[in-house]
Amino acid sequence: MEKNISDDFFSTIRPLFYISRALGLAPFVYVKKTLPGGRISQRFECNSAAFTYSVFVAVLTTFSFSCSIILKATLVYSEMTSIDRIPDIVLSALSIGCTVSLILSLTKNRNKILRIFFLIQELDSILLKNPGKYYRKGRVFVIFQLTIALSFLGFVITYDSIIWTLAVGVKNFAYIHLYLDIVIGWIVVIQFMNFVIILRDRFSLLNIHLSRLSNIFGIRNPNEGVYQPVLKFIKIKQNKSKLTEEVVLNLNNIHDVLCDTSLLVTSAYEIQLLLTLISTFVSMVTWLYFGLIYFYRYVSGYNTLVGVWNLVVSDMLWCLKHLAKLLCITVPCHLANNEMRQTSVVIRKLHFVARHDSGTLAELDRFSQHVSLRQFKFTAFGFLNLDLSLLMSMLGAVATYLVILMQFKISDKSSSSCCKNVTE
Repeated sequence: MEKNISDDFFSTIRPLFYISRALGLAPFVYVKKTLPGGRISQRFECNSAAFTYSVFVAVLTTFSFSCSIILKATLVYSEMTSIDRIPDIVLSALSIGCTVSLILSLTKNRNKILRIFFLIQELDSILLKNPGKYYRKGRVFVIFQLTIALSFLGFVITYDSIIWTLAVGVKNFAYIHLYLDIVIGWIVVIQFMNFVIILRDRFSLLNIHLSRLSNIFGIRNPNEGVYQPVLKFIKIKQNKSKLTEEVVLNLNNIHDVLCDTSLLVTSAYEIQLLLTLISTFVSMVTWLYFGLIYFYRYVSGYNTLVGVWNLVVSDMLWCLKHLAKLLCITVPCHLANNEMRQTSVVIRKLHFVARHDSGTLAELDRFSQHVSLRQFKFTAFGFLNLDLSLLMSMLGAVATYLVILMQFKISDKSSSSCCKNVTE
């Protein structure tokens, strides 16, 4: 009995699926049924037990966040200056983002994720000639991602909890909820990143398939390596295209489904991504700020036996973790956006590189118009374009706000010193 292609697809995402379920981010199960006639049906379905468990995780996360607010108000904020208290409070953006992600996974995103899985499986049945080999590579890549991410998070959490428990004692329990929040936030980012990588690969397969059918690689330059500004020196070998009207129509439909799937992925993750980017920006500024004030010894009240460098390293590791999360969002989206634009480039080349019959040429024109009308970029709720320009803009903003916070801290420190000298 032959194995259905969706079974291979499930084996690819199985590690990420189980971790997502454990964290309450996947309130559905994988169902495999044997239909009449011996055909095997595999798909994801909503499940009451998985839904109940996800509700439990969401309640637990919200409860831990509420307890941390009470502990901070009682044990921490009373001993902090107002300049230090504000950056610490805005770290709550991370917890808010994780709570929203859990709630969305229980409500509107359940059906969207199931729909995305279905569309990807349908596309793979058309685009992939050797799905088994392709999915094996995908499974190795997913396992590699999770191993690196969870190992790094495990090291950061262990190191941070030990250092800060030794430094401030019981007060560190007010920040325990951040450990769960950061793991949930990372799994959401990995889910989105893998969907984007899958879509980028499918757009690439579409472009390669379109190019091979049209013999688009027939352009040659006899003076290769020599600068020739005049177009007549470039010779174009016009080949007979293997494209037909029916083939172009099918490729157009595939492109349309890919665009619909991309929009669905963006719609499912846009709120989480916007909150993730906000919390990433706030966390990077905050952890860099605290790292600098510990380095310059602008704050006291911790166990000096721990050592200032351990505190600085802990804060820098948190900052590095958020920078890695930002890279995991922007780099795949940037590559996917480029691959989407490449489709229009390939279609434009088809018009002058290959000879087409009138029906195929008319369908190719429709395909070109369709691609130009469906220009798409991954965004965070329409406010931010997810590409490398966002990475550079955010790093610049982090540096700007860090300088502002340090100026306030230095000014506050100078004022305190002056008041102390006057009193004495």
